[in-house]
Amino acid sequence: MAMSAAGVNDIAAWILLALAIALSGDDSSPLVPVWVLLSGSGFVIFAVVAIKPLLGYMARRCPEGEPVKELYVCVTLTLVLAASFLTDTIGIHALFGAF
Repeated sequence: MAMSAAGVNDIAAWILLALAIALSGDDSSPLVPVWVLLSGSGFVIFAVVAIKPLLGYMARRCPEGEPVKELYVCVTLTLVLAASFLTDTIGIHALFGAF
């Protein structure tokens, strides 16, 4: 129970930190924080709709007690790197995408 509560707390803290960074930008255009906020929300929706089912499929294909296939590890690490690159392109730090 404590680990679940800590996980939810960490997620909420990361989201609030990303929001604060997006809104406190010192760029000259007032549309930049709006772009970061909307793009970040789109990224989260994409991750839930597209990436989560893919990871669930890979988890179901791995027999319990057996080693994970090397292909699944490579796909997972590629997704982490791609998410980091995408969030960095959006304007949010790459660490947020990796998490």
